[in-house]
Amino acid sequence: MKQNNKNNKTNRAPTLLLVFSLMTMGISLFSISFITYTEPYSGFMTLGVGLIFGWIAPPGGLAVYANLFYFYALLKSASKKPPTVAAIIMLVLASLTFTFDCVPHGAGCSSVYAWGWGAVFWMLSILALTFVVFISDTNVKTEVSVIVFLLLTILLPVCLYRTYQYQQANAQERERYLPPSVAFTTVEFGGVPYNPPQKNVTFNQNTVLAIEGDIDIMRLRTIDKNFSVRLPNLFQHSDTFWRVYPRAVSPQFRYMDGYVALLDEPKTVDYHYGIRQISSQRGEIFITDANNNTVWQTEIAKKNDKYYPDYGSDFFDLFRPLLTGNSNPNYIYWQGNDHQKKQFNEITSKHCPFIKEKNSDSINIKWNGQRIQLDNNYGEIQSEAFCSENYAFLLLVKESSRKKELPSLNVIVFEKQTMLPLWHFSGYSRSKQSENKALTKLLAYYKAHKSLNNEIQQIELIPHVPNTSKTGKQNWQPVKVAIHTNNGTAVIMRDNFF
Repeated sequence: MKQNNKNNKTNRAPTLLLVFSLMTMGISLFSISFITYTEPYSGFMTLGVGLIFGWIAPPGGLAVYANLFYFYALLKSASKKPPTVAAIIMLVLASLTFTFDCVPHGAGCSSVYAWGWGAVFWMLSILALTFVVFISDTNVKTEVSVIVFLLLTILLPVCLYRTYQYQQANAQERERYLPPSVAFTTVEFGGVPYNPPQKNVTFNQNTVLAIEGDIDIMRLRTIDKNFSVRLPNLFQHSDTFWRVYPRAVSPQFRYMDGYVALLDEPKTVDYHYGIRQISSQRGEIFITDANNNTVWQTEIAKKNDKYYPDYGSDFFDLFRPLLTGNSNPNYIYWQGNDHQKKQFNEITSKHCPFIKEKNSDSINIKWNGQRIQLDNNYGEIQSEAFCSENYAFLLLVKESSRKKELPSLNVIVFEKQTMLPLWHFSGYSRSKQSENKALTKLLAYYKAHKSLNNEIQQIELIPHVPNTSKTGKQNWQPVKVAIHTNNGTAVIMRDNFF
């Protein structure tokens, strides 16, 4: 009789384990569960979004539904009949977390590159509740042993792995992929120290930077066998000083849709910049001064067509004074700004001839005393060019890849005095039923004759027209170009600033 009373005092429901499960679940909800290349997901966000959309990304996305069985098992854990089936389903669903690697995003999928402490504590909570369900009667000593077991088998290995990753990562990788909220990352490290160039060198708008090696102007980077490095817009190469004006470029120096380059005589070089190949997987970026003394150099590694460390943003900051147009909003002379504020209206029929030079990869001309190179993406340059009092107009026609489709028309407007590219206009007509019938006829004429000679009478630059919105604020309409032809007036819109 006394022995039974002693057992009743020591054996009881696993309350301590239940509290541990609730505590770790609470921590997980307020912590980062995982991070994708699109955004981080907290525990609450994962729970809310996952319960609605988790089924879209099986099998890993189904793991979130373990929470439904968790709360059911939590409510039933104190009953005489433990919810063992619910606990088993909860455990099976939770294990699908290991197959979860991306979140559906738009038409694609945003990869998970880091797991936060929220996911770790969530797994501890799931396992703790599983023990609660299957250990109906226990004592404090057993509960403590289970908690210690969970901490040693789950939390400790994760902490050790994070420590190992932190030691392997360079300073940039630690900041990007291993912030305090992250338990571990799935990103492969480059194994190369991070050495940003700003520590050793700074440029200003008058710096002349000479580029060593071959150049891919289209992407503003050098190509040296297996490696490439980013370039600014103002640089010297092959005894020519280049001013490159990309039509569209992102802050990350991604692919550009066309460019215009102004070519000038060489200048006195301040720095040399390029890359040396060490092996097929390793290279060395360098900057030397005018006397070829090394100012900065660093090693980079290439793995699966990616470069380590990633110096993209560092070079953007370093090259900021040497960027042009919309590549650099803070550039001292962003040529579009001054002109877009004017209410001008210029019309001209004056032809201003240019000399065309042959080049298979680009279009080279001499025009108004300036050497100009244009990317072939703009199409075939026309023999007719026009000049008004302040502006010069260059027309290019690009053939469509589809035989039955009409070509597109590009007009690049330059400031006449400096020959700086100001605006790009583009127009196309996909069918004869186009509202802009004059443009359709003009493009059809080119398709038949491969020339616009004698078809264009005048070119008119139409000003910004202020338009008052419902809020009372003035909205400025985009500038347009009107091409007066033998068959009417074709109007095309401004596509972008340079």
